[in-house]
Amino acid sequence: MPMRDAARSACISQAFLRSWSWLQVAVTPGIEELTLILYEKYNFPCSLLSDGVRNSIRYLRLRSCAFHPTVELGPLRSLTSLRLQSVRITGDELECLLSNSLALEQLKLSGCKEIIFLKIPCVLQQLKSLRVLTCSRLQAIESEAPNLSRVYLCEGKIKFSPGEALHMKDFTLWRVNSICYARAELPSIMPNLERLVLTSCDEVCSKAYAAE
Repeated sequence: MPMRDAARSACISQAFLRSWSWLQVAVTPGIEELTLILYEKYNFPCSLLSDGVRNSIRYLRLRSCAFHPTVELGPLRSLTSLRLQSVRITGDELECLLSNSLALEQLKLSGCKEIIFLKIPCVLQQLKSLRVLTCSRLQAIESEAPNLSRVYLCEGKIKFSPGEALHMKDFTLWRVNSICYARAELPSIMPNLERLVLTSCDEVCSKAYAAE
């Protein structure tokens, strides 16, 4: 290819990638899995999630972009797995998305720094697994999902309120004073827990505490 044509092709390709037109071509009704690893300046357009796409998509992973769903988005009837990594989304926006994802089974959040309070609504009857890592501004998680059975939390001082976690089997917690928290809170709210992993780098147990 001549140098002039190659340069022209490169400019066209970069302009194409900077636009969302390529996504409109790729994301079509019937798609079941969508993984997008982008740059933080991109704003994922909710308009891509048309009725046909929302009816078919089962796995959605977004990384390094902005995503601002609203109640007008409509239901994602088939979505079973949602993974957001370094995505600019607020707690209210995420709650809107979750409330429209009744088939959701797995939720993973990492590096989502705009979430301060996360509420998981009771309509998520199918949700089994929750993983939250390094969401630095997150202060509290309130879960009303009745069948949550696996939770992994890696946060400094997060407050986790799982309601009546009767189905909780596997719980991992990385946070300040995790051992004291587990002793005080977990026996009453997670009576059927089978596996517990606690990490607390700043906690020192007394002899009486250790003997128990």
